[in-house]
Parts: sequence; structure tokens; C-alpha cells
Amino acid sequence: MRSWFRHRHLSSLQLRLVLLVLLAVIPALGLIFYTAAAQRRSATIDAQENLLRLVKVAAANQRQAAATCLLTLTR
Repeated sequence: MRSWFRHRHLSSLQLRLVLLVLLAVIPALGLIFYTAAAQRRSATIDAQENLLRLVKVAAANQRQAAATCLLTLTR
């Protein structure tokens, strides 16, 4: 009977320790996930802005090429 009581007491202590550790770790995990999501959003916005710049440069190059072709053909 005594060994069962000790085992149950240790189990209760282990449970309390696990809960205490979880209580300490959960806010840190929340912060990690929040920061990762914010970085992902920022990276997405940066990628879209870079793509828009690239498309504008490509469009300007196409306009220049079309203008050059037109000028060559009209001579």
C-alpha cells in the first residue's frame, strides 16, 4: 500500500512539473508562431513588390523594342 501511495504521489508531482513546463513554454511557442506568420506575410509582400518591379521593367523593354522595330520599319 505504501509503495502505491508513493508512486501516486510521484505521478502527481510529475504531472505538476509537466504542467508547469507547459505553462512556461506555451507563450514562447505562441510568440514563435506569431513571428513566423508575420515574417511570411512580409516576405510575400516583398516578393509581390519585386515581381511588380520586374514586370514594369520587362514592359518598358518591350515598349522600347516595339518602338525600335517601328522606327526601323518606317525608314
